[in-house]
Amino acid sequence: GSVQFTFDPRLLFQSSSINPATVVGNQLTYNFTQVEPGQSVAITLNLRVPVPTVSGSMLGEHIVAQASVTTTANDQNPADNQATHEQTVIGSVDPNDKLVTPQGFGPNGYIAVDTDQLEYTIRFQNVGTAPATFVTLEDALDPNLNISTFTVVSASHAYTYQIVDRTLSVLFDNINLIDSLTDEPNSHGYFTFTIGLNDNLPVGTQIQNTASIVFDYNLPLETNTVTNTLRNPPYETTIFLPDSTGVRNSDMLMPVFVNDWSDVLGAQFSVAWDNTVVTFVGVESFGLPGMDVNSFNLSSVDEGHFSFAWSDPTITAQSLPDTTALFYIRFNLSGDYGSTTPVAITHYPVAIEVISADYEAIDVIRIDGAVNISSDITIQGTVQYANDEGVQNVTVQLTGDTQLATATDAEGNFAFTFAPVENEERYELVPVKQNDPDLLNGIDVQDVASIRRHILRTELFTSAYQVIAADVVVNVAGPWSTLINQMAGAGSDFTVELKPLRAEVHQISTPKDILPGPI
Repeated sequence: GSVQFTFDPRLLFQSSSINPATVVGNQLTYNFTQVEPGQSVAITLNLRVPVPTVSGSMLGEHIVAQASVTTTANDQNPADNQATHEQTVIGSVDPNDKLVTPQGFGPNGYIAVDTDQLEYTIRFQNVGTAPATFVTLEDALDPNLNISTFTVVSASHAYTYQIVDRTLSVLFDNINLIDSLTDEPNSHGYFTFTIGLNDNLPVGTQIQNTASIVFDYNLPLETNTVTNTLRNPPYETTIFLPDSTGVRNSDMLMPVFVNDWSDVLGAQFSVAWDNTVVTFVGVESFGLPGMDVNSFNLSSVDEGHFSFAWSDPTITAQSLPDTTALFYIRFNLSGDYGSTTPVAITHYPVAIEVISADYEAIDVIRIDGAVNISSDITIQGTVQYANDEGVQNVTVQLTGDTQLATATDAEGNFAFTFAPVENEERYELVPVKQNDPDLLNGIDVQDVASIRRHILRTELFTSAYQVIAADVVVNVAGPWSTLINQMAGAGSDFTVELKPLRAEVHQISTPKDILPGPI
């Protein structure tokens, strides 16, 4: 069997007491054999919060881990094969820090190469035991920043500033900043400014910024370092499913589309649906190298969901055009008329992308879809020749409680749509050839010859085709006369092409049945 462990995608996997069989993003898989009844196996994992992070950004938030067991043997208690663990993040916070907007994605703070400016905020707090008479901020500005574009946005208190040799100095003189023990809300201060980037910086350029804070004559307190790295977008990918409507008791292929799929090494997510509305049939038409049915854990499809995990076997990362289907899900629309189900991306979707030679877990935007079963009955089919060629302009009649008629299109297709009735009624679909004396499509040359041999008692006529197209209006000559002459041996040439036309009468029942196949 196997154990699948999924941890919060904001955490980083460090180590495990047992090496996992696979590691795809935030999903680990462990294989096991011969676990005896009553035996237990413990796996210890080491996960950590990424550093550096924006100060306190995850404090108080919940992180969730899920584990599930899949076994090929008969399990006496399958209900305990899944577990969820939730924990609240705790930790200390340095009140003196540096922020940047846009923050960027990942530890390297990836931002678009055409970003024109950054906004920095230096925050400070007096955590001493007496008011601070003055506060000084020192900030060595990165050489990739354009000093001439420096602009103050706001500050918590009155200030003066100067920039000398690319070092920003901000003085809060006579600030008399109260200490946090006396008045915590008023013990804080900040300084915010914007500054532009130099022109034509190449992809991969890194911009870092660190500030130091001095309260009165104390030693400087250094903030965290904020980092931005220029790169070409995207820094996220989108997985989305469409809304689709289909006919009851028919199959539907639902594509799982992606946008911004650039340099992706791996991905994983789950898909869930209401199994009282649709029945899972399979997955097909895989769009990535190495992807096949083994990329899916289909053990839970009867419960209305499955999980998907893929990693690039070429180790080169894959890029796809927008609105490319990763794969298709085939559902049978087994629910009632007018029923609907969401088809949702679940379980912390994650994708791993190659960013400037680093592997990063990028954000996944998910857009759920839906399957709707039409509230109307649709009966559809095809009128064909024996060679499967569609027959155009054949009148098809729907007889029974509902009386309808239509003509086949260029491919021989026809369809009727009508509201379902409360009780099951019997219907007949009868193809009727148009009354055109220049058309004789009921039989072909071989059938004519067979009929002739049958008349001469040299061969039993066993054609399965009914001669409906030859039932032209009474007293109309043309192909019918030609046929009679041919059968009597008085003629040898046909003026029209004769082909057999399938003319079986199909019995259908509503509202449960849909007419299958060609006529």
